[in-house]
Amino acid sequence: MPWIGFLPAECFDEILNHLQNDQSSLYSCLFVSRFWCTRIIPFLWKKPFALQRMHGFVPLIRTYLSCLNKVEQSQLIPCYIDLPHDHLLFEYGKYLQDLSYESLHLSVRSWLYNENEKHILRSLQRNNDCRIGAIMRALFQMFMRQCTNLKGLTIGPMSIYDIPNVSIFSSASIGLSRLDHFQFYMYDENDGKNFPNVVNLFRNMPSLCSSLFRLDILLDVTSNYPVETIDIVNLIRAQRALNGFYLLYRGDGCQYIISALRPHANFLTSLVFDSLQFSNISLKPLSICAHLTSFTMISCQNVTIKHCHDLCKAPFHLKTLTLDDNDMPSTATISLIVKAGKDLKANTLSLSHITPEVIDAASQHCPNITYLNIEIARALYDKIFAWIKKLNLYGLSFDSLDSTYNNTSEILSRLAQCLPPTLWFLEMNCSFSTDDMIQFINTCSSPLSHWIITSDDGSGNFTDMPLVLIDRFFNTRNTLKVLGLCGPFTDLAWNIQSLEIIKSLEERGVKVVDTREVHLDFTLNGDFSFTVLEQLSAFED
Repeated sequence: MPWIGFLPAECFDEILNHLQNDQSSLYSCLFVSRFWCTRIIPFLWKKPFALQRMHGFVPLIRTYLSCLNKVEQSQLIPCYIDLPHDHLLFEYGKYLQDLSYESLHLSVRSWLYNENEKHILRSLQRNNDCRIGAIMRALFQMFMRQCTNLKGLTIGPMSIYDIPNVSIFSSASIGLSRLDHFQFYMYDENDGKNFPNVVNLFRNMPSLCSSLFRLDILLDVTSNYPVETIDIVNLIRAQRALNGFYLLYRGDGCQYIISALRPHANFLTSLVFDSLQFSNISLKPLSICAHLTSFTMISCQNVTIKHCHDLCKAPFHLKTLTLDDNDMPSTATISLIVKAGKDLKANTLSLSHITPEVIDAASQHCPNITYLNIEIARALYDKIFAWIKKLNLYGLSFDSLDSTYNNTSEILSRLAQCLPPTLWFLEMNCSFSTDDMIQFINTCSSPLSHWIITSDDGSGNFTDMPLVLIDRFFNTRNTLKVLGLCGPFTDLAWNIQSLEIIKSLEERGVKVVDTREVHLDFTLNGDFSFTVLEQLSAFED
């Protein structure tokens, strides 16, 4: 037996933790020995939907369907589904730690189209094949029967299929009792009527789990709210110690929800308020948050200086501040920036409501920013670029507020002159010409390893010429590892030379991706900016 086999299982698992996102290496390790296999299988199957997103869901669902017992299989008999009968060595469902309604839905659709008759394609395009819902319900039952350590559950965004009756979750021996993060999405005013089992599950969650660290509730509707304020309050109150909370809610009663967070004030490290109407809200219940490190406000209305002053009374030390498209005066923004001060390691600001005074405040009070996400207006070029030049940034994301090419023709050349030598992540969204890109590449001295281009030449297409220039950049610097291009690729008229460049870049170790897929993947596994910040923190350490 290899020497590593003599290590305690816990030590072996700690080593495997460093490979948990490297599916290829984990698969290779499976065949070393029986011991290695039994330790690696749980790692491969704890978040299988995330791992399979880039490699196809068909084998995943085929394996899970082979885990169904006779009762669960019998529910699918009326659907005339050709179920697999593979002999399995493990109960793969027991290792699942992260279950997403949306990922399960996509996976089942993919399996049905590939494994069953081809005429299903037409019904799949309408997204209304009843077999999808039947299979999803059977798999939910199997997961509740087998899972021993389910940590994450994401319900929504909804399609047209309800989940099983809440009794499936409440009667499970372990079920949802070990959840530590729960995400709940509903974006349609008819969801409450169309998905009664989902609504019933939410109302019963306080009795099903009490150990949530992270709770995300996104109800982006303006009427016919699928769950009531009291349901949200009860779920919050049932938890022992919430660390993170995300609320998107357009209804009345937000004050009751925020007040329910008060018992968690000493545990909260992350808060996100999205699309809240602050005219009837007080943040005083949060004025005792001592450990808050990340605060985000997105598209909130009627935010006043008093709201920010109440929050700033708390003895927290922010490392991440995100203020995006809010209706708030610049004095309120400045108060939060000043509060964050030198502790701020990442600052994500929307400049649509920011004045020169706000930039001055950030420049003066937040010298330690390492990741900046901003919207750039031409009128503020001088101040913004002077500010960026002073920072030791590792990452920069920017959006141009000037949509026409004539208004943005300077931006790349000006940007290249101020980018710091520490910068390795750049995400840019602006119109540019070939000459702009040439000047940027010739001037930029930053060792870019991650370059995300969600922009074009002003005509709506990403032209072929920038690919030649990007290839030149790689040949000159040899630092590029990830290149994101606006897509999807299948909709763009790439010529043969461009396709050859993409292939050449991939053969030389550059991962070329569709920018929309970059955001989708990061969103499904957590916020994109947060993931970048994790990488930046690791790099800094």
